[in-house]
Amino acid sequence: MKKQILILILLITSISVHSQTATERIKNEFLAYFENIINHDFNKSLGYMPKEMFDITPRASLLETMESALNNPQMPLSFKDVKVISIDEPILVEEKHYSLLKYSTVLSITVKPSSPLANVDSTKLLNVYKETYSEENVKFFAEDNRYDIYYEKNVCAISLNGKTDWKFVELEPTILELLKEFIPDQILNKL
Repeated sequence: MKKQILILILLITSISVHSQTATERIKNEFLAYFENIINHDFNKSLGYMPKEMFDITPRASLLETMESALNNPQMPLSFKDVKVISIDEPILVEEKHYSLLKYSTVLSITVKPSSPLANVDSTKLLNVYKETYSEENVKFFAEDNRYDIYYEKNVCAISLNGKTDWKFVELEPTILELLKEFIPDQILNKL
């Protein structure tokens, strides 16, 4: 009887995994990746990046950058309201599957009194954020010296089999030329 129940559970699990569409799998794996960033498990989040990224920037350097930027006690950062806005159907290019994903989040930055930026007029800092992210996307909360910044980003999802083990690269405009080393133009031209 126990064996039959175990087989039934395995069958149901197998069916539910295989019944997910590719875009659902991409969404779920992306949210798991981002959850690791939110929880400051940066080493685990790097496991969701393609190995080709580490040819551009060594893994240790990326980890150090993430830890210093996101674990700064003088300017704590947090993310909230992470939403996947859209996901393209994956396409096969040169033996890999690619999909473009767009997400949004709110980045919350608190400037602590010990921060070098604490001496900067909050209006000046607010204006810098508004210039970068546009006025309607930035809010300032004087009571805790916090800036909430809404932004949207494009991400390329990459998988060898097109079903599982999706890897993610944020498509920052400043590094697009470097990303051409492992992301085909056919994908990048969709941006």
